[in-house]
Amino acid sequence: MTDNDNDAPRDDAAAVTAELLDWIEATVRHLVACADGLTDAQLRTPVTTSGWTVLGLLDHVRDSTVFWLEHVVVGSAAELDEDKPWDNDPAASAQDVIARVESDVARACAAARGTPHDAAPGWWGRRARGVATGRTACGACSCTCSRTTRPTRDSWTSSGKASTVPCGTSRSAASDVLDVAVDRHRDAPR
Repeated sequence: MTDNDNDAPRDDAAAVTAELLDWIEATVRHLVACADGLTDAQLRTPVTTSGWTVLGLLDHVRDSTVFWLEHVVVGSAAELDEDKPWDNDPAASAQDVIARVESDVARACAAARGTPHDAAPGWWGRRARGVATGRTACGACSCTCSRTTRPTRDSWTSSGKASTVPCGTSRSAASDVLDVAVDRHRDAPR
């Protein structure tokens, strides 16, 4: 085995990590584009029986991405207040929330790109020691995918579990929420 053979898996892992980060950014751009043209009221109207709003979904994707990439992968310690309800700031304009989604996700992805893919997670306590950052980035993508991607017949692994890496034919559950909102409000007066 040559030195180049030893480097091949490392290069592959770095490429996979880069692809995952690219996918996260592209997915967020897609979600933001789906929300374009909806009014503030439409963005804040629950569109699912569980009460999710388009704006709530976008902010949740932002929050999850920042948590996994900036805190877990990069190592910025997070102050978690589990007693505080998670929700959008109702005083913030939809435009401000969307701008924050775009800037925070871009910042988190850029920070993760600057972290070696084989580094241990920067923050997570004792449970994650020794786990490579590339695997943690996969965890971030898995968390994001579990909320935004439904598995299709083509995305099941040989072990019978749903793949968390989106395939080209999968539909995004987040996109479905946005589609419902757009369909519901398409003909509504503005």
